[in-house]
Amino acid sequence: MPDERDIDPVHIGDRAVGPGEPAYVIAEAGANHDGELAKAKRLVDAAVESGADAVKFQNYTAERLVTRDAPKYWDEGTQYETFTELDVLEREDYEAMAAYARHQDLMYLSTPFDGLAVDLLDDLDVPAYKIASGDLTHHPLLRDVASRGEPVILSTGMATLEEIRAAVGVIEDAGNDDIVLLHCITRYPTDIGDANLRMMSTLMREFDHPVGLSDHTIGTTVPVAAAAMGAAVIEKHFTYDTSLEKSPDHRLSADVEVMSEIVDRTREVHAAMGRAEQGPTEVEADGMRLARRSLVTDRAIEAGERIRRTDLAVKRPGTGLAPKLLFEVDEGEWRATRDLDADTVLTATDVEGLPTGAADDD
Repeated sequence: MPDERDIDPVHIGDRAVGPGEPAYVIAEAGANHDGELAKAKRLVDAAVESGADAVKFQNYTAERLVTRDAPKYWDEGTQYETFTELDVLEREDYEAMAAYARHQDLMYLSTPFDGLAVDLLDDLDVPAYKIASGDLTHHPLLRDVASRGEPVILSTGMATLEEIRAAVGVIEDAGNDDIVLLHCITRYPTDIGDANLRMMSTLMREFDHPVGLSDHTIGTTVPVAAAAMGAAVIEKHFTYDTSLEKSPDHRLSADVEVMSEIVDRTREVHAAMGRAEQGPTEVEADGMRLARRSLVTDRAIEAGERIRRTDLAVKRPGTGLAPKLLFEVDEGEWRATRDLDADTVLTATDVEGLPTGAADDD
């Protein structure tokens, strides 16, 4: 269930993100543009169609990200080979992507993987920076991003609590307290049984920052469940065509139909969560009057006649004297103040001799 502590929201652009707000849904396009600006724009269009709050890409260069023989952890071959194929967009392409998204009132975000990428995103005036799980221990990058003054969305896949505390400390020490922590399982794709959503509760308990989910499962179950647990952000890999193969993320990504379902269901979950305090709600007013019961005459009673327990029944509606008073009828001198027909719902004005406070239950 959502954490009820008073945690200040983070603002991404003009959108408040945190407890009490609907989940901020990020369509993680990543490198699913396959190195083509036209595909990147199609991803923006698809994100708009899905209703997501933001589209997010990634900014890296293979030379600065991996060694030439760093093995893939999702397939045979090297990471360098894959990233080199996708690392072909120029600065003007990213500028065009950001402008295209903003023209459609869609928030443009990206994950920087090095200082030059941070500089580029700073020039593009991104409203927040995302840090991938693999860079949670890259403290120089964290410090650089934090110093730009925008919110930092930090994925926590593979990390221990101590590592997360250290990363949060680096960001805070740089003067930035606008942090969102995303629970994440770094497995592509992640089996639902490995999603470990209870980790979100631990993050909520241990840190005074909004908590969300970076999801790598297939389908809608896990992100919708996370929203019910109070996720402030839902990030999901996204593509317009899961059959594409150049980027390794297409196969585990949500398409427009799935992302739309996530957006709709998480909004519904937020609306359903309501408040934590127990008590009748406004929509239950009719129920309180009509589904509860009152003391009702079981026979006709004349004015001045004594009323006994055997003269009464307990029936709907709940607009009269409370049923609990039935225990006290024979203890006092209840008398009718007027002629009462059988099946009359008793109110305080119909009876004299009621115990003190009985009228308050009427």
